[in-house]
Amino acid sequence: MTTISYETYCLICKIGSIFATIIKAANLLAEPQRTEELEKLLAKCVEEGSLFGAQKAAEFLNQELSAAELEKMVAVCVDQGWISDARKIARFLNQELSAAELEKILAKCVERGSLSNTQKAAKALNRELSTDELEKILAKCVELGLLSDAQKAAKALNRELSTDELEKILAKCVEEGSLFGIREIANLLAEPQRTAELEKLLAKYVKQGWFYEAGKVAKLLAEPQRTEELEKLLAKCVELGLLSDAQKVAKLLAEPQRTEKIEKLVAKYVEEGSLFGAQKTTELLNRELSTAELEKLVAVCVDQGWFDEARKVAKLITK
Repeated sequence: MTTISYETYCLICKIGSIFATIIKAANLLAEPQRTEELEKLLAKCVEEGSLFGAQKAAEFLNQELSAAELEKMVAVCVDQGWISDARKIARFLNQELSAAELEKILAKCVERGSLSNTQKAAKALNRELSTDELEKILAKCVELGLLSDAQKAAKALNRELSTDELEKILAKCVEEGSLFGIREIANLLAEPQRTAELEKLLAKYVKQGWFYEAGKVAKLLAEPQRTEELEKLLAKCVELGLLSDAQKVAKLLAEPQRTEKIEKLVAKYVEEGSLFGAQKTTELLNRELSTAELEKLVAVCVDQGWFDEARKVAKLITK
């Protein structure tokens, strides 16, 4: 069997490889390091409640997981609220989770706002979730900005999400830049909150230089604000020379507005004597600057004393 050096193994661990890769790498070590490292990994998997990793390490060591190791993993999974893993490992011991263990899992899932796992634990206990438990789950989902889970928890409480809850979820989505969540919530919020929150996100994206994302947010605004914001973004992208972003933002404008707005931008750059801006903008229209536009550009550049720029334009006129 091919072997690797301990130094290579350490590098594989250092670069953040997935655990399955690390275990396979340990198995390629020469003895006695192979057995030593696999035993360390097995112990780590048991401590972390990782059944897959523990099974793989045990397989390479040509041994079965002991009852003590399985019991320890069940305890870890119960403490973490991992109901599926806990039940799976318990079955290797030919056992089912006790009511006390299920209640512990349920409490952890409530604390984390995990509605699905909480419902699994409640079903295993053959009981319904209490109003208090559902309210705690809902509050956590709102805090974490989890719209779908929050809606499900609210439905279980036979009510809709309140405006206050929606605003809190939206604020979290804005904070994390979750465009999908924002779009979903924006459709549920009433004005003027909807527009106000979208404007906050738009400003955040522009500040970070995420112009295409900003464009998608702007598209959620009502007219005429939608077109106004998209025009500003398009101009900013061209100004910064971000042609790829400019093309993406331009596509968010509907025709004939798209062509009209880009042509206005071309005219603006020509009037300002900006050859770079004018050229980049005409690229969005898949055309070159016309002779008339170049003539205007050279006149502005000469008038402003920008002779280097004027010479560049002259070359384009005479090419």
